[in-house]
Amino acid sequence: RVPLAPRSVMGVRSGAAQLTVFATLLAVAAVSLRRPVWAAEQPLPAGARPLPVVSPDEPRRRRPVALAALHNGHIVTANSRSGTLSLVDPTSRAVLAEFHVGGTPADLLRITENTLAVADEQGWLRAIRILDRNRAIELWQLAVGRGAVTVERIRGGRLLSVSCLWDRCVCIVDVDEDARPTPAVVQRIALPFEPREQLGLPKHDALLVADAFADHIAVIDTRDWSVRAVHRFPAHNIRGLATDSRQQRLFVSAQILNEIAPPRPSDIIWGVMITNGIRSLRLKDILDPQGEPTTDSRFIPLGDGARGAGDPDALIVDSTGRLAVVVAGIGEFALLDHGGYKLQRVPVGRRPVDLVALNESRFAVANELSESISLIDLNPPPQRPNDRPEGGTSPATADTTARDSDAGTSPNTAATSDRSADYAARPSRSAYYGDNAGPYVADSTYSVSPYGEPDTEVLVIPIPLGATPPLTAADRGEMTFFDARLSRGNWFSCHSCHTDGHSNGHLADTFGDGGEGAPKRILSLRGVSQTPPWSWNGSKPTLVEQVRASAARTMQGGGLTPQGASDVAAFLATLKPLPPFRPARDEHDRRTISEGRRLFESLGCVECHRGETHTSMGVYDVGLRDERGNTRFNPPSLRGVGYRRGWFHDKRARTLRAVFEEFEHQLPRRLTESEIGALLRYLESL
Repeated sequence: RVPLAPRSVMGVRSGAAQLTVFATLLAVAAVSLRRPVWAAEQPLPAGARPLPVVSPDEPRRRRPVALAALHNGHIVTANSRSGTLSLVDPTSRAVLAEFHVGGTPADLLRITENTLAVADEQGWLRAIRILDRNRAIELWQLAVGRGAVTVERIRGGRLLSVSCLWDRCVCIVDVDEDARPTPAVVQRIALPFEPREQLGLPKHDALLVADAFADHIAVIDTRDWSVRAVHRFPAHNIRGLATDSRQQRLFVSAQILNEIAPPRPSDIIWGVMITNGIRSLRLKDILDPQGEPTTDSRFIPLGDGARGAGDPDALIVDSTGRLAVVVAGIGEFALLDHGGYKLQRVPVGRRPVDLVALNESRFAVANELSESISLIDLNPPPQRPNDRPEGGTSPATADTTARDSDAGTSPNTAATSDRSADYAARPSRSAYYGDNAGPYVADSTYSVSPYGEPDTEVLVIPIPLGATPPLTAADRGEMTFFDARLSRGNWFSCHSCHTDGHSNGHLADTFGDGGEGAPKRILSLRGVSQTPPWSWNGSKPTLVEQVRASAARTMQGGGLTPQGASDVAAFLATLKPLPPFRPARDEHDRRTISEGRRLFESLGCVECHRGETHTSMGVYDVGLRDERGNTRFNPPSLRGVGYRRGWFHDKRARTLRAVFEEFEHQLPRRLTESEIGALLRYLESL
């Protein structure tokens, strides 16, 4: 809208001057019509809290983990480390504003034209409205549950579903203003696993919820909130769920770990130990409580022996039916055709974890560890030869050099020698990744050949979210931890087995006990810096030694320098212990927990599991023999013991109750049912 001023116009004496004024007003009107339409002129709702505006020029670690596109084409990122939202204009490639919301934002969902639902890992769901490029408000916040990590729309947006990791539940939130004055949690649906990714299926009155760590998918009926089915299939690190336009096929981005495959170089590089890709499943088999998920299923690999694809993450199906996925462990964006046979891969930034389709040819990707967004244009305008960046290198060379200098890795020739077999790239090294502490200097154009097809040009445009401080040792260690290039063939990272510093719930034969043939349970690394010694047999007196051994023996990619291993240990020291599986609820519950604690001490359990960490420095004969004849193990910490997916070194106890009822582990006598109940309640409170 242009505020016209008739008096000033009529006051101009000459006709030429009047025409000039009208021409100016028309030009202003034309510019105004091209500006984004905001909600700035609407009255602010009662109780709304203006969000503080912070400067993108102020150095901070942001860690963008989620994206949402507003109705006007602008992009918002949720920054988990800084507790901020960044508003980005993809046309001008500028960060328009940064708003401080607090907490640990984990996911974004656009619920109206300019209003976002923000899931906060600290247990909150917030509604944020972007008013204009300088103003944003928090409409409301609602406590949902511990570890709120994703939010999904159901029932046409009248309800929102929030997956709460550590409460093992999905919270249903009513946000229908016509039905109730303020949002409220109307249902809590318990699940037998820690939930993460969600996918609403309105056509089927269903909500799919995937396991955050291991191999489950639950089907929730959105009519009565019953859990219709819980399926298991070969997978872990499920990070993407999507369906085709007809909702007949379900696509799942995940990894598959072969629990009996040892980390031999050949088994790693050919994807025998861990493989990465997209599983295409028949949706009706998932929705059927008696269905078999792998019936008529197909696995679409994202890599091969020449170039691995460690840690596939967010997945979408665009408006044309193509599959788009980010491969977090190697910093790439991958696009597959409708059949999933033609694959294009281009580098983006460090650890891409989310993406949105802006239109049929443009995508935006959030690069968590590069503190940036990458815009991907599949149909870029023609470039003149002198427009291309000079001094270019292949992505393999550029990436290996940049990461080796940052993270202390040794060059991995097996992993990088053939990575450019299917495409040639011409970015400069600084244009590809930068130094993570400064701006990118150029766009990158890639010539991509998807399996024999003619070359196509793909333009990658990096947009830094703001200034960043110098890297600390923990920052460098974090980059290494999530980097699949640490392994031979780029197939897996530390995160692949220790998901987000926890565990993927599986067994793995890692050569950690000095040989092969005796797979061990993958331990959580939450609080690991406080529990010496390390490895199942307690053979590593320092965490740095354990990290170096894992990189060399298990990952087989060239190993880590002492500085690189020290950096990873510094990052692991930042991981807090797991929260209690079931905190005390009331006074009666606290009495039961106290009774269980007294029993735990009187039975002698504290000889091995003592102190605040509930472990000890020794190695003990625990009366359980592994496949190589070992019976002596270092006791793992019992903090968060209720979250485990199997107990003892080989998961032979399927439940925590079985440890005492079936195996009578280290007990001097048989326990009564009430004693077992009290003991279990105490352990679940740790």
